[in-house]
Amino acid sequence: MNNSFALIFIISLYFALHQTLLAQKKNDVSKNGTIDSLKTYTLGEVTVLPAKLTKSISQQSYKIEIPTIQSTEVFSANLLRFLLPSGAVRTNSRGETNFFLRGSGERQQAVFFDGMLLNQAYDNRADVSQIPMDVIGGIEVNPMSSSALFGANTMGGVISITTPELATISSEYMIRGQLNDHKARNISLTRFDKTEVFSSILNVSYFNSKGIGFDGFVDTTFRSNLSESLRDNTDQNRVNLLGRFEFTGHKTARIGVTLMNTSEERGVQSEAHLPTNTARFWRYNDRRRTIAILNAYTGDILSKSFSLKSSLWFDNSKQTIQQFPNEQYALIATEQFDNNVTIGARLLGVYNSNVGLFSFSLNALNVQQNEKILSNELQFKEVTSSIGIQYEHLFFSKLQVNLGGNINNNSTVEAGNFVSMNNTSRSQPTVFGKLSYSISKETTLHATASKTQRFPALREAFSGALNRFVPNPDLQAETGFFQEIGMNYQLNEQSNIRVNLFNNNYDNLITQVRLSAQEDSLRRRKRVNTTNATIRGIETSLQFQIDKFSLVGNYTLLQNNAENLGKIDTLENRPTQMAGLMIQSHNLFPFITTQFEIDFVGSSLQRNDANNSLFTEIAPTTIANFRVGIPINVENVNFDIGIRCNNIFNTLRFTQLGIVEEQRSILGTIFVKF
Repeated sequence: MNNSFALIFIISLYFALHQTLLAQKKNDVSKNGTIDSLKTYTLGEVTVLPAKLTKSISQQSYKIEIPTIQSTEVFSANLLRFLLPSGAVRTNSRGETNFFLRGSGERQQAVFFDGMLLNQAYDNRADVSQIPMDVIGGIEVNPMSSSALFGANTMGGVISITTPELATISSEYMIRGQLNDHKARNISLTRFDKTEVFSSILNVSYFNSKGIGFDGFVDTTFRSNLSESLRDNTDQNRVNLLGRFEFTGHKTARIGVTLMNTSEERGVQSEAHLPTNTARFWRYNDRRRTIAILNAYTGDILSKSFSLKSSLWFDNSKQTIQQFPNEQYALIATEQFDNNVTIGARLLGVYNSNVGLFSFSLNALNVQQNEKILSNELQFKEVTSSIGIQYEHLFFSKLQVNLGGNINNNSTVEAGNFVSMNNTSRSQPTVFGKLSYSISKETTLHATASKTQRFPALREAFSGALNRFVPNPDLQAETGFFQEIGMNYQLNEQSNIRVNLFNNNYDNLITQVRLSAQEDSLRRRKRVNTTNATIRGIETSLQFQIDKFSLVGNYTLLQNNAENLGKIDTLENRPTQMAGLMIQSHNLFPFITTQFEIDFVGSSLQRNDANNSLFTEIAPTTIANFRVGIPINVENVNFDIGIRCNNIFNTLRFTQLGIVEEQRSILGTIFVKF
């Protein structure tokens, strides 16, 4: 599909749905036909409270609400990719599952959880597979990160995940049990409480899997058990505990605490396309993460026109990585022990004056990483800070102006073996501007431009990753100049269409290359700043209801051009197209609900491991899922018994060469709420 065809398709779709959406304007109901009992924990959102102080026509983000999230029945957040416009999810060779927006890199976007930066600051990647579904109350996606409030290293966009809370004063229990035909099982118990001044959620969940379903090859390097058709070394055992407590005080002031502990053991898919001497054979024998988040909001205590919102968090991650010499996983070649402690803080101030809304932000991260391989122990420390200010004003109730910028600083205190880099620092500014114009009550146009950056992570510059990489302490900050124009047609809370055209220019992109035997006898990889690139695309999303049907969909067309050391190049693992669709029926048949989902990923290229100038194509794939559910209500106890077939056509999908996703599986779910 070329650019012209895609643009014609989007414009035609807009006009075709216009009358249908108008017909639904007076029939504004929730997707489930009734108001759901749960809502998003707003104190855990990064910017929502300051935004409510003034009228705004600017639409800066996409929101995925809890009814849509719950209906997918996924085991963890990483499987929600088909709901994210221009979003992709890829499991890398370390076994980490990362979100990607608009073709960005895995370290370029920030993921927040109840106000805390979920990215491991030492590596600047967020493994979203560790978040169980029942603690997700909402997802907000800002692909432009056009705000001064998020802090440094957000050039690829921002994804904010928040926990749920009750919408009204009551108490509620939720129990979920799931089992699929590959013997993966998930059990989740949740309790909610809400009074006039206090709310809480307690959740415990357990997930166990022998491995992801896979029967695309008979090669035993891909499959650990031919009779069970499981991908080699993909077992997982995870326990999550979460508690969140919120107290509302005088004049709407609020304070909340989120505590979460994750403990897991898992295998990592080997890069099956590589020879044994260069492939990665890893297991996480013990992986733990403990977080504590304190959020506070002053409300009207200080002034009706001025408020403060703060977040303070403690994040401790420990893991043991076992490296094996081959796919037998019998003899441990070496082990690495990581212990990371991150303390983060954010302070947002908002003043609503007669001439506009003024906001300021202070963000800071203090990172300490201890890395031990055999008897060799390395210490890494850094401090990253950001000071930002932005201005917002609505002129004539039609034109909204947003302007802002940050000064970001990154200080390396300890750099492991690279002592010459100790106590070094660098600073970079970021700026953005946005214009939004309201054509009518339903339709808004906008144009945005931003100049942004990302500092190299400690691991990128100074760590050898169990001798898989040659460190490069000379890595420079990536920079980007992003532009976007778009339209938002918002008929009501359930019906909208969005279309965005974007152009992202990158300089000094950090990419991986495989060193030649002359450069390195072990032929390890190395990260270098040699690439400049442009990623442009068309992104559209829609959401609406027609009688007993609801639909959520998105489509993105991407194109990238790159230059590496003056030669024409391309960016790896950037799909040319992405699309997602979810269609739900409610009460179409007595006592039955149905749901159909499509997840499409277009072709992409990955650099040939033997020759850096050659690329291998990863073929496009379409995955379809179908669910049938039976909701039952017995004396205020709600049951939902569902069965779904994921990957109906048993499609073989590679997220990158040698790394596959699960093929067809049958999942049964019993959900009880009372």
